Amino acid sequence: MCGITGIVSPKNKASVEEMTRAILHRGPDDEGYFKDEHVALGMRRLSIIDLARGKQPITSTDGRFLIFFNGEIYNYKELKEDLGDYEFKTNSDTEVILAGFIKWGEEVLSRLRGMFVFCIYDMKESKLFLARDFFGIKPLYYLKERSKIVAFSSEIKSFLTLPEFKPEVNNAAVFNYLSFQYNPLEETFFKNVFKLPSAHYMTIDAKTGTAEIKRYWQFQFKQNNTLNEKNTSEKILETMKDSVAHHMIADVPVGSFLSGGIDSSIIATLIQKIRGDKKIKTFTVGFDSLSEGREARETSEPLGTDHREITVGSEEYFKSLPKVVWHFDEPVADPSAVGLYFLAQEAAKSVKVVLSGEGSDELFGGYNIYLEPFARRWISWLPRVILQALAKMPFRGKNYAERALSKLEDRYIGNASVFPENEVKRLWKDRMSRFNL
Repeated sequence: MCGITGIVSPKNKASVEEMTRAILHRGPDDEGYFKDEHVALGMRRLSIIDLARGKQPITSTDGRFLIFFNGEIYNYKELKEDLGDYEFKTNSDTEVILAGFIKWGEEVLSRLRGMFVFCIYDMKESKLFLARDFFGIKPLYYLKERSKIVAFSSEIKSFLTLPEFKPEVNNAAVFNYLSFQYNPLEETFFKNVFKLPSAHYMTIDAKTGTAEIKRYWQFQFKQNNTLNEKNTSEKILETMKDSVAHHMIADVPVGSFLSGGIDSSIIATLIQKIRGDKKIKTFTVGFDSLSEGREARETSEPLGTDHREITVGSEEYFKSLPKVVWHFDEPVADPSAVGLYFLAQEAAKSVKVVLSGEGSDELFGGYNIYLEPFARRWISWLPRVILQALAKMPFRGKNYAERALSKLEDRYIGNASVFPENEVKRLWKDRMSRFNL
């Protein structure tokens, strides 16, 4: 991964270097800066494609635009063919985005396939264009002061280096976290710090700091009743093969996380088939009390991968927590993140890119909680008046009756909730915000 930073109307242009050093871990290979009277921009780079010539910022051939980029564009070679009239200086996906923006404007976003956050600066008009990928895989935060954009970064910790930033707790984010185990707001746990939402772009007038944010894509759920089970499974496999192949485009070694689950096992299998006789590296993490090492070996051995397995003890686990929390910037209610931290550390010793099965359980209903609608069907046929009566009676499992009365979105929120609203208000008081971050 890489990281980008920026200050708008900088009082001290050297501050961007402090901001960028704060995210050194995102890109140990290189750094780049640009400064003029209206902006100071920086980046840290982890080199994946065109290692020698992909240094950032990359400037357009006419000298008007420059780009800083964090991410990977998997269809950049196809897009490059559509930009044959542009004189490319590199073989990087970064320059393809820049050329596409010059030709198509913000419409380039709908053509990109990948994960990304990028900043394009129009040096003639002193305007910034920042965009975040369709699903928000890559992060981007911005700091506001009196409705003006002051700075932006891939991580909140960059803002802590700015003398004018005074970190204060945002109670609204705390309430959401205690209710839903995460904060769904554009606001963060820090007052005046916001996330650029997924599938959105932001234009900033660097002379004034005024900004406009727009959505460029909306996911559409389209039901196809013509597909049978055989056609559906074939389509899923075809899509996965295509996706894995595109994700393997890199000028550095690519590996795979491997657990005992079907998701990472399928991905590792597809990678090894694509690589053929060349062994891929796979990685598994386990704990003293819980390990999927045996299941992972049952997959890696037939595939012939170069497999590595690490075990994290309880003392090591808790000792790492401060560092993991530091990396996240905000609370994350997912203890498995600590395991991924150790797994990434081990993988980084031998590869720069890994594929994983993260998110597949959400797409394919891999968790038991997703069976709730099926378990609820046995009472869903009852008249509403009877369900209302059942919900008032004390009996084991009456929550099914209560949830059957709820709308779909309310049932989903209930699945994820920890504390109800009244308990959150009792747990967290405004006076607790005095313990500033």
